[in-house]
Amino acid sequence: MVSNSSPKASAKTSTKRPAQGKPNASNKKAKTTTTAPPRQRRHADVVEEAKVLWNKLRVKTNTPKQTRELLDQLIPLIQNKACQIALQHDASRVVQAVFQFGSPEERASLLKELLEDGTTFLELCKSQYAHFLVLKVIKYCHKEHAEQILKAFRGHMSKLAVHAVGARVLESLFTTFTSKQTAFLKQEFYGPHVTIFASEQSALEEAPTLRKNIEKLPEKKDKTIAAIGSLVNKGAKKMLCGLTFFQELMFEYLSEVDPKEIRAFAATAEIVHLTSSRPGAQAGALLVSYGTAKDRKRMLKSLKGFTRSALLHPDAYLMIIRLVELTDDTVSVQKNLLNELVTAPPESENQDSPLLELAVGINSSKLFRMLLAPESRQKLFDPFEHSVLFENPKIKEDGEDVPTCKKEASLRRQELLKFLREPLEQLCTKHALALMNSQPGSYVLRDVYAAFRSNEVAKAAVEVCRQESSILDDFYGHLSIKNIILSDLGDSEALFSTMFIEAFSDDLIKVCETNRGAFIVEALCKVPTIQTLVKKKIDKKKIQQKLQGKGSIAGFKALLAVL
Repeated sequence: MVSNSSPKASAKTSTKRPAQGKPNASNKKAKTTTTAPPRQRRHADVVEEAKVLWNKLRVKTNTPKQTRELLDQLIPLIQNKACQIALQHDASRVVQAVFQFGSPEERASLLKELLEDGTTFLELCKSQYAHFLVLKVIKYCHKEHAEQILKAFRGHMSKLAVHAVGARVLESLFTTFTSKQTAFLKQEFYGPHVTIFASEQSALEEAPTLRKNIEKLPEKKDKTIAAIGSLVNKGAKKMLCGLTFFQELMFEYLSEVDPKEIRAFAATAEIVHLTSSRPGAQAGALLVSYGTAKDRKRMLKSLKGFTRSALLHPDAYLMIIRLVELTDDTVSVQKNLLNELVTAPPESENQDSPLLELAVGINSSKLFRMLLAPESRQKLFDPFEHSVLFENPKIKEDGEDVPTCKKEASLRRQELLKFLREPLEQLCTKHALALMNSQPGSYVLRDVYAAFRSNEVAKAAVEVCRQESSILDDFYGHLSIKNIILSDLGDSEALFSTMFIEAFSDDLIKVCETNRGAFIVEALCKVPTIQTLVKKKIDKKKIQQKLQGKGSIAGFKALLAVL
């Protein structure tokens, strides 16, 4: 009988059937390979036994007696093997446990073993798992064994600073020890030609900086800058900008180099990683100052999602202010930065007023005040802030100093205020009382009213004065009202002052009964459109009688001076 199946099908079927008879040589080899026992690692039995003890030791409900018994079994096991065990990915935690739970004597003994071989200690610092042991050493032994630990890092600082894992160890080192203790180690960052000044721990009385080293060796300036520049550029490529010690080095470097070098660095820098410290914020502000329009646009995008937290940070707010005041592309500023500020985060308690938290913040409120009242910039920022937010940054192009911004500052401000006007007016209308009770908030309320002359804002402020009469005698409240009134001096309508007189026409005498209230009325007497009406309603004799009373009388004196 002839089969109907095709030769192709039969061939396919035949290839799937297992070969009969004796296995060939290659099959033997494969079988031998798979059944061979795995290669034993160093101290495998010790590690397995130590891990069992560690699992019992880490239980939080252990009594001191149980912990002691477990340590007495664990320490002899790993003695004289700690370095080799610590480098194994699943055994480093075992050695860490001795530093965490052991006595000072046991820690000292184990530390001595770890530091005997400097090469092994360097390997521990660079190991993905073993570096946690070094962090434990720094945490638990930094008081009793500071000199031993610090000397172990000598000669390795520049390598560790640009190592992805080793840099974390240095961050802990600089955070835990004082700047004076680590001064001789930090000196290594500036090149071998200056390390000679730090051969001993006591050789440096204060923390070295790039500027101090240049002043000490001016003839080696280029070499010193090149050394720190190489380190900073390598670290930036390895995404180490989030570490505080690295941010300090970056700021020192950027402060000394030419603006063109800063611009070159800004082309690849991610400033979102610089929002954790003051040196980081200073470095970020320099990058913004000398970066191109394209660089600033990229920086804005990188801060998306972190703008609010950065603005509330005690130092990072400087970077946000710098970006807002120097970016010509105001549409990008609105889209990537301001839009996040006017949108309440999900966890916020004030969903209807996302700007309230920012307006009452000492530093965050400066962003709004800078835009609302640019003429008060000199008083708004302190000397340190002025050093960071210096005006009109310029860069040399074809031998000429060229501003890094092309658009007029007043035009940028107008475009940004156009976007912010409605949210700011809503904030002042809904939360006038909260703003008056806060010093930064009271300034924002005054500046919003002065910038926009909003009828709704004026009404809301007067209504607060009527309903919460105690605000007239509150420290921040009376200053807020007084400053709003004084902002009416150059306005022919004097909107707020007129509304205030209408609301307190019959009670103006009562307002004068307190020292702080007298300051408010004194401000009203200075407004040209209503000063005659105000003076008619004040009884000068009663004010003079107040001078005889006890307590503060400065307000009454000021009022009498203008009557």
